[in-house]
Order: sequence, then C-alpha cells, then structure tokens
Amino acid sequence: MTWKQENVLHVAAHRLAPDNRPSWCQVSGIGAFRIRPGATFDPHHHDHPEYWLIYEGKGKVSVAGETYYVQAGDVVCTPTGAVHDLLEIYEEIEGFYVEEPLPPDGRLGHLHRPEQDPPEHAVPLVPLPQDFPAANRVGVFGA
Repeated sequence: MTWKQENVLHVAAHRLAPDNRPSWCQVSGIGAFRIRPGATFDPHHHDHPEYWLIYEGKGKVSVAGETYYVQAGDVVCTPTGAVHDLLEIYEEIEGFYVEEPLPPDGRLGHLHRPEQDPPEHAVPLVPLPQDFPAANRVGVFGA
C-alpha cells in the first residue's frame, strides 16, 4: 500500500493540531476522548466551532446555557464562543472531536472567562434518568 504519512494520524496517540497536521489541512484540531467515572472537565469556549461525535456511552452536556442528553450516534455542535461542558455521565463516554479552522486572530485551546465560567469539576457517574430518550437510528445508515 502506498500513502503519504501526513495523510494518516493516529489520534488516539497524538491529536491533530496546527503543529502536526497535513500541509493542506486547515482544521484547528481533531482527536479522540474518553470520559470515565472520576474524570474532570472544564466549562470552556473556543474561537472556532467544535463538533463532538459521541460513539459510545451516555451523558448530559451543556452548550450555550442549554442542556442536552447525548448518547452514541449524537453530534454535539458548538458555535464559536459558546461555553460548553460535560455535566454528568450515565455510562463511560467515548467520542471524537473536530475543531474548525481558526479565524486570523483566533486562539487555540480551551478558553475561559474567569468571571463567568465555573471552574473545572468532577464529572459524576449517576444513574440513567427516567426521561433519558431511547436510542433512535431512524435515518442512520438507511435504517
């Protein structure tokens, strides 16, 4: 098999970022994440939109002050400047994230407004709420 090394990045070992992305790529970041019981998370925002594809587990997130239940198959879409957080998990969560390109004056990483954003916190593992929606794969992969 012939391929350019820069076209494949093992994100489980090292996230894609401006210092190690393919020369033609403009995204700010790509990587995998796992949130286990006892993990910590910080409410934060970015100077670019960010997307999380949840491929395993269940939990609750907040985006711009609204809360949402998420589970395998969901994509969390976070607009530029919107504070987002992982509030609680009902099962270990694994996912993949993509960060759009930075604007010319944009900053990388988790950004915080100390006067507004709560500090880093433990993400509790709690029982599945009774109102948690059943998985629905209608429209996914022709289901």
